[in-house]
Amino acid sequence: MDTGMMGGGSGTVSRMGGGYGMMGGGSGAVSRMGGRMNAYSSLDSSATLNQQIARGKQGAVIDQKTNTITYSGGSINLVALASPHGQPNMTWEIDGLVNPTIIVPSSANVQVTLVNTDWGYMHGFEVTSTAPPYGRMAMMSVNSDFLLMPLPERTTKSLTTAHYYTRSGQLHLSVGTYHYLCPVPGHAIQGMYGTLKVV
Repeated sequence: MDTGMMGGGSGTVSRMGGGYGMMGGGSGAVSRMGGRMNAYSSLDSSATLNQQIARGKQGAVIDQKTNTITYSGGSINLVALASPHGQPNMTWEIDGLVNPTIIVPSSANVQVTLVNTDWGYMHGFEVTSTAPPYGRMAMMSVNSDFLLMPLPERTTKSLTTAHYYTRSGQLHLSVGTYHYLCPVPGHAIQGMYGTLKVV
């Protein structure tokens, strides 16, 4: 992938291949879906990140054999880590699983929290009813049912000193099968997607 330079917001600069046009920028940018995107904040340490992950696991049944996470209860905090250290590049980690199938009840209040744990690339979180495979410009070829705009990379390469950018939003979907992916060009085609079922 080419290395280009793109503004990541909050005074940081992120390296990312190709142009990103309408999807990049800081916390005041306008998304392609209309309206202002949610502002983002940062987790100030790996310890704070671990606390966020632990909160996300509450109410989750994690099945490593089937790579499935089933959530229950009326309030769910789904924490999606973008391309974390120690996992394959261009993948999601949710509750310790890579690109898992996620099952949530339709009656639940689901908050999705995106955390960009990657060093070197921006990542966003999009949910769509459009099934894979995805092309390089997935964001242009899928219908978007939910979108958390891309975030800058973590602040330092060192995990001990890094801060992580995060953004959250409420997920409201009808019963059905969906797919979550990274809308940054070239990321979904490299495998950065999984299945989300609302039951």
